[in-house]
Amino acid sequence: MTVERTSAPTAPSQPLEQQVRDHPERFRVLTGDRPTGPLHLGHYFGTLANRVRLQRAGVEVFLVIADYQVITDRDGVGDLSASVREVVLDYLAAGIDPARATIFHAQRGPRAQPARGAVPQPGDRRRAGPQSDR
Repeated sequence: MTVERTSAPTAPSQPLEQQVRDHPERFRVLTGDRPTGPLHLGHYFGTLANRVRLQRAGVEVFLVIADYQVITDRDGVGDLSASVREVVLDYLAAGIDPARATIFHAQRGPRAQPARGAVPQPGDRRRAGPQSDR
């Protein structure tokens, strides 16, 4: 018994991919990485290659290197400036073109302060959510 396929399967993203090909100027991507260490092949195949592809297609790409997030969720951050620099170099090596994409560093400082209470401070009681109050 043979089974004939009457049509090719369609991925849910195919219509979106077609829209990107037809009108890349209608799209923007905001994504980024935490500078926790060197990027690796998992980053490349997981996200970087797609970022480069979208950039080359003409999509406006914004890449955030978010060191504030590292500071708030790690006990030790090491040489954060060197880690940020390495992420930028990895972006360039992967094919991100700084003339076509915007790379910015979201760092801790007066301009990047979170709203009070949005980020747990050392010593704050960690809560699982409203159910923990019961």
